[in-house]
Amino acid sequence: MGNRGRLSLVLLLALAASGPGFPQEVSGRKELAVFTLGSYRWNIPPAALQGIDERIRGVFVTLGRFSVIGMGYQLGEEDVGAFIESIKRFKSENVEIPETVQMGREFFTQADLNRLIASFIVVVPSVTDFRLSRGRDGGVSCAVRTSFTFVSVEELRAFAQFSIETSGSDPVQELALREALDAIPPRLTFEVRKIPEFQLKSGILEVRGAEVVLELGSDMGVRPGDEYLIVAPRVLASGKTVTDEKGLLVVRDVRADSSTATVIYSDGPPAPGDQLQELPRLGTDSTFSLRAVVWQPGRSQFALPAFAGIRQTLSRGFSAFRPYVGVEAPVHLLFSGAPGVPLNFFIGGEYDFSFGRLQVSPLASVGIGAYVSLVEGRAPVLSHAGGSIGVTVSYLFSRDMKWVAEAGWVTWLGLAGPTYGGVYAGGGITIKF
Repeated sequence: MGNRGRLSLVLLLALAASGPGFPQEVSGRKELAVFTLGSYRWNIPPAALQGIDERIRGVFVTLGRFSVIGMGYQLGEEDVGAFIESIKRFKSENVEIPETVQMGREFFTQADLNRLIASFIVVVPSVTDFRLSRGRDGGVSCAVRTSFTFVSVEELRAFAQFSIETSGSDPVQELALREALDAIPPRLTFEVRKIPEFQLKSGILEVRGAEVVLELGSDMGVRPGDEYLIVAPRVLASGKTVTDEKGLLVVRDVRADSSTATVIYSDGPPAPGDQLQELPRLGTDSTFSLRAVVWQPGRSQFALPAFAGIRQTLSRGFSAFRPYVGVEAPVHLLFSGAPGVPLNFFIGGEYDFSFGRLQVSPLASVGIGAYVSLVEGRAPVLSHAGGSIGVTVSYLFSRDMKWVAEAGWVTWLGLAGPTYGGVYAGGGITIKF
């Protein structure tokens, strides 16, 4: 084979590997400059603000997909437009940057402005609403709305903006505010992963039966429980390109630069070179269920207990084992003359065995029951202690929802109420957030 033939073969192999005219995309790190939380419009105690900027920057560092530069400047939401115009003037007119430049209430140094102009993206966080109120019981409630604006220095435009509302309550004002501010980072993580420009793109490197190896790992912030869509671009007759969803993967094991994922469903067998796109989720599965004791030792079947409840299972950051918390109302005690609304609070864990869309999960939990008074200021009455052990069988009927059937044994020992329990069965629905 001559040189020309070898070159043609190499080109054909390269085209085959990259798909029908659509080369595989794999995300790399983006450079990010993060400003200090702007709060000068509000009288927020400095002690409460201490450390919040480090936690906000920590969100972007932990996400892994950014190279983060911390900038000790504050800009308000209303200052973003002037900031963009100033950067545009320095870049387009090629004027010399003075030693200091005022934007809003801040004076930027020449060196820091040069760093910003060289950055890819600038993040401007600012407090846009702040409320403190004291209740009749003396407790303090705090509500904070924080805005985050993302500016592309390269394109000289704000391409994403969202607000996060958080709250806190405590008898001590500073602690109530600190609780509200501490709630910002987990919400921020989810909101950033939802921005299309920041969603990770990867590809399948290898197929191992019902599992695949995908490019990107902990170095880019991939975590167990993350989900990825198998996608394929398609050109319409009009010439417009659309992206079709072909399948869904769940990451089970993460290494430094690659990850292993389980195939949940796929239109056709997945193959090396298939394009993957991150499916951002908050990282919790909410299961709404109804359960009833179908056999209780020594009791008539017409007095069997029943429960209506919700279970919150953590999914992001966990592989097969996943912890959960939940609360349920024992329906049979609602009209028993109890001194309040009967509620059972429990914690537990499940271990998942996946078979495509079908999932079998043994689970167990322990908890306490209480009569919660509807009268303000009256403390709950501890009523029961117990738990359950069982198994759930779920089926993913859409990308975001599952049918659930469950059975097992439940026992609640009476401390200030009747003991009840036995073999239970039930069902419900799970919504993936």
